[in-house]
Amino acid sequence: IRPPRVQVSPTLPFSDDQVEQLLWAVDTIREVHTQIPESTQKKLRALILLLLHSGMRISNAVLMQRDRIKNGKLLIYTQKTGTPVWCPLPKKVLDALAAADEGDPYYFWSGNGTPKSMITEWQERMKRVCAIAGIPDGHFHRLRDTFSVRLLENGVPLETVAILLGNTLQVCQKHYAPWVKSRQIKLEEAVKATW
Repeated sequence: IRPPRVQVSPTLPFSDDQVEQLLWAVDTIREVHTQIPESTQKKLRALILLLLHSGMRISNAVLMQRDRIKNGKLLIYTQKTGTPVWCPLPKKVLDALAAADEGDPYYFWSGNGTPKSMITEWQERMKRVCAIAGIPDGHFHRLRDTFSVRLLENGVPLETVAILLGNTLQVCQKHYAPWVKSRQIKLEEAVKATW
């Protein structure tokens, strides 16, 4: 008996228009959900921007301590070799984090309750944002996908993307290879060179 072939569906990043819709939805969420405090709205905006520009997983972002940002860069993780991986953050992300900062050791968790319950709470908030934005299949992981695909579309090697994501090259190839336009261009150039 042969194992079934599993067809991997392609990673779906948010389009630029969808990102704009998400940010608009965050800015208007309190008009729809009046019970949401302004501080939560600011944190939600900061979280979305952080994930969009760092490629972090939601669990790592929610549990991220404030001291992981130094000189405008985010310490994503330390490799097994002991080499830290830093990701520069745009000013708009740093400004959003500063606006959301309430002085706790964490940006998105007070330290009370379990990490799992806090992550679930942020996921529920994201569902509300996606509903307002008109993106029914939206979720936090698509921000990670968007970060990755944007890098690839700008010619960043798959190996570099894998390092930033903390994934193996094989995992990145499996999920992001369809987005590597440079490979297709090289294939076409190789064929044309034989003419």
